[in-house]
Amino acid sequence: MARSPAGPSVTSYLEALPDGQRQLVGALRDAIRAALPDGYIECMQYGMIGYVVPHDLYAPGYHCDPSQPLPFLGLGAGKNACSLHLFGLYLDETARADFEAAWRASGKRLDMGKSCVRIRTLAECPLEIVSEAVAAMPVARLVALYERSRTDAAPRAAATRKAAKKPAEKAASKASAKGISKADTARAKPARAAKARPDRSR
Repeated sequence: MARSPAGPSVTSYLEALPDGQRQLVGALRDAIRAALPDGYIECMQYGMIGYVVPHDLYAPGYHCDPSQPLPFLGLGAGKNACSLHLFGLYLDETARADFEAAWRASGKRLDMGKSCVRIRTLAECPLEIVSEAVAAMPVARLVALYERSRTDAAPRAAATRKAAKKPAEKAASKASAKGISKADTARAKPARAAKARPDRSR
């Protein structure tokens, strides 16, 4: 079960929800906490209930904001649905495909983006599928997937910067050539004008 260093904040978050949302979020929270592998902690992160790898287990934290611990899962209540953000599935395409297949096999409707599942009622959520996905992602696996994603992202970022640089360099080159051409034309105009004027000194 998750340690909860920010327990009062999580409790306050739950208490502020309307009854229906509190029941749904509470049921999902219970399923997550029961299946959560050792090492993760529960806290409030990005305005939701978060399950994260604490800095004492993964010191670098989250690259988008190193002051934040590495996220694993987020659970929040929206206006019309509860959102379950499964960062582990975002990092592992095979795990995400297995999750989607298992959810659909349960007969429940799946409303899912890249890693966010939107759940409107408890009746449409197979809690056992959520529990299985949580249990299948120990801390060591999440960290390994995350670090691999960061390593893979570096060459892509370099290629993107290089591709973006080429049009800029081409535009600068054109502008430079145009500027030189204009300067040459400007210098040539007085010479042509002088040549065209008749010599009246004679």
